[in-house]
Amino acid sequence: MIVLSLIPVGAVIYNRYFLVNVDLREFDAKSDLPLVLSYGGDGGGTACGMTVQGKLLMSRKPNYKLAIGCFVWDGREDILDAPYLQLSNFYDIREGNIQMQAVYSEYFINYRVQIHAAALHVALLNVPNGVQLSQFTTLRQARALGVLIPNVSTQIGQLVTVRPPPQTPQKLTQ
Repeated sequence: MIVLSLIPVGAVIYNRYFLVNVDLREFDAKSDLPLVLSYGGDGGGTACGMTVQGKLLMSRKPNYKLAIGCFVWDGREDILDAPYLQLSNFYDIREGNIQMQAVYSEYFINYRVQIHAAALHVALLNVPNGVQLSQFTTLRQARALGVLIPNVSTQIGQLVTVRPPPQTPQKLTQ
């Protein structure tokens, strides 16, 4: 019985002293946090990826899952309305580096060729529990469902490494 009464005390101590509570802003509000370690395409034009520091996302763990969305944007519409958002699967928020990958659909590959896309954009998505990836196809639709977008990174050419990670992430190149 005494052990059971100590569980709530342990949870309070853990949440207060061990969870990193970082004020993550949306991608359109400048932030200097070293959240993203690397991002880019796979070199074969079939997938994109992003590696993030999970520790900076731990405060969102109880209510969110991670995903990435890759897209090309030609500037003809608002970036939030860029078509053909290519989504990864869900990833759990955890300590350490989190490597995520989204595989392109055939129509996205054709669209990139059709518009002569020179840049690839990779968005980090914090998806609320209960929201399914099939419920949105643009960043605007995602935001309307409560999806948080703390980072959108742009790649032109090779893999972009923002900060050297403590562990070497999987290399993605284009």
